[in-house]
Amino acid sequence: MSLVGVIGILRFKQLSTPLRYIEGHIIYSVVSGWTEHVLGSYYHVNNLWLIHFNTLINLTLLLAALYCWRFSKWNGILLRWSLYSYIVIWIVGKFSFEPLSGLDVYSNTFAQLIQIIFSVWLMMTVLKDTRIVWKNDSRFWVASGVIIYVTSTFLLFGFFNVLLTWSPQMLKVIWHINWYAIILTFGFFLRSFFCKPERTSQDLVVGATDDLLVQ
Repeated sequence: MSLVGVIGILRFKQLSTPLRYIEGHIIYSVVSGWTEHVLGSYYHVNNLWLIHFNTLINLTLLLAALYCWRFSKWNGILLRWSLYSYIVIWIVGKFSFEPLSGLDVYSNTFAQLIQIIFSVWLMMTVLKDTRIVWKNDSRFWVASGVIIYVTSTFLLFGFFNVLLTWSPQMLKVIWHINWYAIILTFGFFLRSFFCKPERTSQDLVVGATDDLLVQ
């Protein structure tokens, strides 16, 4: 993961604005991951509070990238309000059902649902456009990475408390799968850094208009 972050820094000037948000997501994930490890392993300090902020900040960075790639007015509106709704739930949770002293099981699950919905929506939009070579489109790789990560770890975060009580051994297995999913996701993000500049929502509108004129 650190290597992907370094490559992103080296290519930062070549990255589009949404990919810079993705690079920010990667850098923050690496730094916060090491911080959690140091606090927990060496200082034996409760580091669970970091996970709450990780979910909030990483979701914000990802949705900022997706908002740059918005392909319709409603897509942009729903992205904004999804983030606003999550922030409200996140803040309320810290003072009620999900304090910083424990895991963010509920708000993390909500964050994953937001990610999977908008990533699948973006991927379907990209794949439906015949003018796009998906292998060279950064949106495809970013959306694919998010979908792989969320679908492979939803069970872990959505049913963490149940698994902890019912089958701690299964929880360990799923936890390892989570790390493999993270590695694969970051590999997809790395691939997106070497794609051609993606088409914007304005390009899609112009393309649709051209089709109508031809007809």
